[in-house]
Amino acid sequence: MKEQDWLLIEEKLHEFKEAQTAEREDTIFQDIFYILESYLKKKSISAYQRAKRLFVSLPLEEFSSNFHLALWNVVREEDSHKQFRIRLLHRLKIAEASVWRKYKTKGSHDDKDETSYNKARWETLSFDREEFAYDQEVSPSTEEVFMEAYSLKKYINDFIDLHPNSGRIIKALYLGYYGKELANTIYGEPYTTTIRKKVERARDEFKKFLLSTKT
Repeated sequence: MKEQDWLLIEEKLHEFKEAQTAEREDTIFQDIFYILESYLKKKSISAYQRAKRLFVSLPLEEFSSNFHLALWNVVREEDSHKQFRIRLLHRLKIAEASVWRKYKTKGSHDDKDETSYNKARWETLSFDREEFAYDQEVSPSTEEVFMEAYSLKKYINDFIDLHPNSGRIIKALYLGYYGKELANTIYGEPYTTTIRKKVERARDEFKKFLLSTKT
């Protein structure tokens, strides 16, 4: 996204606040969505890929739909033109967690890998820290505090406490390190069959850890 695009959105937000009819609001929102369409698509794909790293197949369409709704909610907020980018990133973070909540509960034989999703405990790790450096104007809701308390970050940290070596691998995988990059980052060595087996073992241990954790 170019800076001029964000400035254009800010202008549209002012127009939205001055709109006299629902039809006019809808038209302006569609203009804003058009500007952000590519941006939201990339965010949706990133969220989908984060889930895949943990061998959980969540529908890309769910992330796209939730992110679209998140945008609508931000646009409708009072003073949405203030720190819009930060507000939007924050809402996308919560929207991603909402997809995890929808597809949680005990898996069945129809679910890939019979995965068990633990209720209201998932949250992304890989957003940039400064993206969520809120000031007092953007205070978290009760739901957001709840999601923060039961975040995936806590899950992985708990796993690291129990299995330090495997935990380091899981955290690296979730942050996007694979193959040679992972081997060099964690072990300072080339990617060998031995390291590949360590990665597979870490994944198996983490899966068992998740399945054994009940809501």
